Amino acid sequence: MNTYISWFDWQRTTTGLEWGSLVGNTGRISVTTLAAHTTLSIVPVLTVAINQFDLITIFDGANSEIVTATVGASIGAGSISVSATAFDHAAGTPYCTDGVLGSLADQIVKASQQVETICKQSLWLTTYSNELLAMPTMRGSIDNHAALHFRPRHWPIQSLTSLSITTVPGSTVQYDPTQVIIDSDKQICSMPNMQPLPLSGSGQAAYPIWNTTSRYQAAQLAISYTAGYATMPADVVEAAVLLTSDILAKRLNPIGAPDLGSGQRHISAVLRGDNSGQSLLYKKAQHILDFYSMESF
Repeated sequence: MNTYISWFDWQRTTTGLEWGSLVGNTGRISVTTLAAHTTLSIVPVLTVAINQFDLITIFDGANSEIVTATVGASIGAGSISVSATAFDHAAGTPYCTDGVLGSLADQIVKASQQVETICKQSLWLTTYSNELLAMPTMRGSIDNHAALHFRPRHWPIQSLTSLSITTVPGSTVQYDPTQVIIDSDKQICSMPNMQPLPLSGSGQAAYPIWNTTSRYQAAQLAISYTAGYATMPADVVEAAVLLTSDILAKRLNPIGAPDLGSGQRHISAVLRGDNSGQSLLYKKAQHILDFYSMESF
């Protein structure tokens, strides 16, 4: 479960929407918590009592998770007994519980999923193993100077750990990933020197480096790499806020009407003549995230 904002990021944003009824306790983990831990030490102390089976959402980027209170906790308690955590969490990681009229945390989780649906990828730093790219295609090909060029499906690419080319089943050649050059926009990779790695158990390369795979031969390029952001760009955070606002706005417009009126106040939720059903908030978020979307070719 990935989240792109926390209740703290939401609080710092001027959305104009009421959200106090959607949270109970808001705070941070006070000490580093390791995976499989069953106690959350928190700060400040609880201001709302916790009941058994209450949900606690921990906002930690790609390591976000929801744990369940195993026993109740009273107002003033500095810790909560919970189901075992799945990830490590540093001191200062935000958490919150649900409110009396709903859950802000659930809406943030939904909005974060919409971020990835629009982008067609996770934007957090993620390792992808044995991703297959067909050759020769727009995804991967060898040019007339025997240099390999390829475009992984996810970006921005931070590092490449392995690369191999399979021409026929059982005939796979591993190449030296340190020879790969990642371009400045972190999307295109090039390998001018297609240096095979030594065969397993020997000190010999698969074949001399000048006998490269034919640029006309059908093949599969297998790559393992890391792509994404360790720190989320500010405009992605803004898009996540807009999408959360779009979800919460149905509290003011439960039937999804395009226009709302009350006395002399009139609000248009969608552009006149727009039949997409998407609000202005959603369209603005989508416009921001277009830059971060994974391309299909």
